[in-house]
Amino acid sequence: MDHELSEQIKKQVLLLLTKEAVELVDLSISRGRRRSVIRLLVDKPGGITLDECARLNQEIGRLIERENIIQESYVLEVSSPGLDRPMESTRDFQRCLGQLVKIVLRKPLNRQNVWVGVMEAVDKANVVIRTEEAQMLRIAREDITRARLEVRP
Repeated sequence: MDHELSEQIKKQVLLLLTKEAVELVDLSISRGRRRSVIRLLVDKPGGITLDECARLNQEIGRLIERENIIQESYVLEVSSPGLDRPMESTRDFQRCLGQLVKIVLRKPLNRQNVWVGVMEAVDKANVVIRTEEAQMLRIAREDITRARLEVRP
């Protein structure tokens, strides 16, 4: 049932988000004793603001009510995935082009499992980073355990 509900919500919400040039990063539904929690993580190039999330929360809430998608009591949460969200899809990696990233590997590359550098290129199979020592590394995406933006003060 949650999968069907999730797909119904996603179908309606994607139309709205596309008009706003906003990407749906994740949609989850958690069932509680009294009510369900519908969580949407959204983002856009350059990041999304708290005010934009609040406005989208209201618009999506009205849409869910108008389309009568969910019958039970629920709480709707629309938020940003945050700066330190993991990179998984090609789109996630592309969004980080030109930015400092931290990549953790399953097996060492040049005797090192953790690399920090600027994301220079991305395709379906590989990423290329320029390390802080100006070394260019081509890393197979299948060898990446974890990749995130490297946020420094």
